[in-house]
Amino acid sequence: MLDGSYLALVAKNNEERDIVLYVPRLPEHCGPASLPSVVFSVAGTPGPYLKELIRGKVTLDGAHDTIFEEHGWRRASLIVDWPGVTSSVEYHPCADKNHHFTRTEIAQIVANSIADIITTGKTGKSLKWGPQVIDRQTQPWDLRNIDYRDVRLIAINYYRKAWVPVLAIDA
Repeated sequence: MLDGSYLALVAKNNEERDIVLYVPRLPEHCGPASLPSVVFSVAGTPGPYLKELIRGKVTLDGAHDTIFEEHGWRRASLIVDWPGVTSSVEYHPCADKNHHFTRTEIAQIVANSIADIITTGKTGKSLKWGPQVIDRQTQPWDLRNIDYRDVRLIAINYYRKAWVPVLAIDA
């Protein structure tokens, strides 16, 4: 303890921590979800990066689980809730004629949808549902300063007939 071994251990643990900031969501997209959350993790660590999901560079835990099969859905609604962005429901397939999509396929669909919004906002182009409103609360989440490759997909939660991604960035 007195030889500095304790402080060295604490410093080592702090370096290995995976600390993130959650992207704020509207109140209606927080709290208990209507269905169990779908969590995305790699080797037990939640929150793979969007870039890794899009490029297929990671193997998710439960990668081959058909997460929506029990519901019999052919498509699911998705709302990307990003601070200052007016969002609307988008519909994405969750099955085709041959099979229900796996956790990996759903994660890639969600990651691409989020990346499209961030990339469009970063270029300054008008978003599908109007411009991002920047004020004191939304300024840290200004899409012009966000790189989709730094965003992590923690989970998707189901609120009132739509899936809402739980997103984070490294702290």
